[in-house]
Amino acid sequence: MEKGQRNRVGHFDVLRGIGIVLMIMGHVSFGAAFSKYIHAFHMPLFFFVSGYFHKGEKYVKSIDFIIQKAKTLLIPYTVFVCICQVLHYIYTGTYSITYFFVSYFSSNHNRIDVAGAYWFLLCLFTAEIIFYFIQKLMFREEIKIIVIISITLIGNFMPIKLPLCLDSAMSCMFIMYLGYLMRNYKTTKMVSNLLNIKSAMFVILFVINILLIFLNGNVNIRTNDYSIVPLFWISCIGAIVCYINLSIKIESAKNVFFIYFAKVLKYIGKNSLVYLVLNEMMIFFVNSILSFLGIDFMNSGEVLWYVNKILVFTICMILLWISVEIFDRTKLKVFLGKF
Repeated sequence: MEKGQRNRVGHFDVLRGIGIVLMIMGHVSFGAAFSKYIHAFHMPLFFFVSGYFHKGEKYVKSIDFIIQKAKTLLIPYTVFVCICQVLHYIYTGTYSITYFFVSYFSSNHNRIDVAGAYWFLLCLFTAEIIFYFIQKLMFREEIKIIVIISITLIGNFMPIKLPLCLDSAMSCMFIMYLGYLMRNYKTTKMVSNLLNIKSAMFVILFVINILLIFLNGNVNIRTNDYSIVPLFWISCIGAIVCYINLSIKIESAKNVFFIYFAKVLKYIGKNSLVYLVLNEMMIFFVNSILSFLGIDFMNSGEVLWYVNKILVFTICMILLWISVEIFDRTKLKVFLGKF
């Protein structure tokens, strides 16, 4: 077994898989209510996971950590941003070098319809670097907590967008820190109880969390909008706790269906980078093909509208699975920062 496989945590792969599926469903667009719900937590969830697996302490030299994160995050970010620029030119016949440089160093990829998710890679790189230096320079835990909360609040209330997604990265410091704390204190009774909520209480908390999310306004990490900040944090953390419990329950279930379901989610979670960088391309491609074939239920009533969305989602997931296999079996994996 490879080292990377030995170090995997099964329910976190399930958790990543759930997050990726929700992200793709959001990009397919299953309605405003669904979009509002997932935006409250599905991207912070990935920052939480990154905090849990943060291993900055094993790097003696800071430059080695930066290079490693650049390889795994900035290489795929750069490659696929450039690919999308080329595809945009082929499709529209227009191009702006100014827009390319502005969008590359920011989260503004709106002009390129299939590049909307790439901001996350740049934001995560920035967040990882900030978190690394906080861990490296702050030796006392009390000071570290004050610094992290301060940086988070500054990010939450930042009135303008900053280069390198710095505002969004700052806003996610606290959630990364919670992930880091969970790893360090996973054997304690408090964390153990938090991750093993009984089914009846889990359902109650899940419902309450949904209500809190819809009580708040619209949330979007990319644009750094949180509506009522305290309510955002309560509902966001609550949702992450709920979905970690759900992931544990799915992975530990003995039912044949859930065993297979867990395997699928783990597969998606392990290959989340491919799903992230290609999902909007696939959605655009599938929608274009269906439109060309005249298969369009968008204006045929609510039921057929959902049929269309489910069809697009299903075909995209199949194409993404094929893409993962191609990347995994060929030298194309270098585009993902895998050497």
